[in-house]
Amino acid sequence: MSVMPRDPSPAASGCSPRSAVAAIAVSAVAVAFAGLAAYVVWDAAVITYQLPPGPGTPDPNIHQDLNVRALVGLAPIVPGVLLALCGIALGIRGLRRRDSRWRVVLFPVAAVLLAALGPVLALMVETPTY
Repeated sequence: MSVMPRDPSPAASGCSPRSAVAAIAVSAVAVAFAGLAAYVVWDAAVITYQLPPGPGTPDPNIHQDLNVRALVGLAPIVPGVLLALCGIALGIRGLRRRDSRWRVVLFPVAAVLLAALGPVLALMVETPTY
């Protein structure tokens, strides 16, 4: 019985370096989006309020507090960044081995979805009033 040699070319296996490049590109966008989402969560958690001026000063007192409960929005951003970094690593591995599949793009897409969930969770938390 003879065994036919396997053709290692990407075209024969249905693989393409395009999915690896797409995984790297979408992962880079996911990391940038996660950074923007983290900024939005932090901005939603900071409460700035103005008190009347003290005796003998014309300037008002400006205070900032942190709504710690709103920082729950950072929870899905961290795994999102980790998924994006996995997407970059798998994309580089796919470029080196030339055996990348379309499924590696799912990591950065999941990262973008998790990063988008962060600000939604942060903005759902009630802001205390003073």
